[in-house]
Amino acid sequence: MEVKGRRRCGRDGWGCAGLDRRKRARLEAALALWLAAHPSYGHCHVELVAALVPLPPARGPVRWIRWL
Repeated sequence: MEVKGRRRCGRDGWGCAGLDRRKRARLEAALALWLAAHPSYGHCHVELVAALVPLPPARGPVRWIRWL
């Protein structure tokens, strides 16, 4: 899971812009390295999910984004 917290909406739209294909590729590479070190988990299902969290004083729900 990738968590991004923001106190205000900036140019990145509460962190949405930081969740591009390069970020996904880096997370996938990190997962591949982890699985190489822990091969017994190779059969497990994994889902990449990002949480966009508005920090105080901003209000709003946590936005969950699934990468398919």
